[in-house]
Amino acid sequence: MLYLVSYELERPLNDYPELLGFIDQQKPQAHVLENTWLLESSDLPYNMQREIETWLGPRDRIYIGDVSKSIIAWSNIEGEVSDFIGRFTQAVEQDVSHQLLLVAFDGPLDERWNTSSESHKSALGVWQPLLTNLYQIETDASPEKMLSHAREALGGERRILVVDISLAPAAWLHLPEDSAYAAVAYTRQEQGPDRQEF
Repeated sequence: MLYLVSYELERPLNDYPELLGFIDQQKPQAHVLENTWLLESSDLPYNMQREIETWLGPRDRIYIGDVSKSIIAWSNIEGEVSDFIGRFTQAVEQDVSHQLLLVAFDGPLDERWNTSSESHKSALGVWQPLLTNLYQIETDASPEKMLSHAREALGGERRILVVDISLAPAAWLHLPEDSAYAAVAYTRQEQGPDRQEF
């Protein structure tokens, strides 16, 4: 399975040798954004989270989500990484009433995002921050439409990744409770009584 692994750490990644070694062991892999990787693993996200948890401090946060069958849209991501996404994902349309998307990007948000884009953000769905550079959105918009909006709101030169995680298993550590639990509740509701728990 292909996993999106995104993190927000108190110290530079090089100060976490076990985490760096874990990332390096997962092959194939692609370093998509400053704090976001795509990693191939046969393990479940919860098992990965439990292993990673032993190396992190109480203020370090991480999100791990299966994107193997996700619809992914991106902007300004290098050709090699773009090719990697195409080779290791098999997009499957999700039959859900609303989508749950992740929007990941490089760099800090500027004042333009905080003010002028509020009306655009609310029109496209409910935005909740998971990490500084990772948001989850419950929306009717496609990943492509969300990417177009994010490019306009964040600036056309920024690297952006939008992923449909509507039914994808995920695990996390130290995320804001309202965001993390909202994602789980949404996913489980859509999966119905025959869902597989992770």
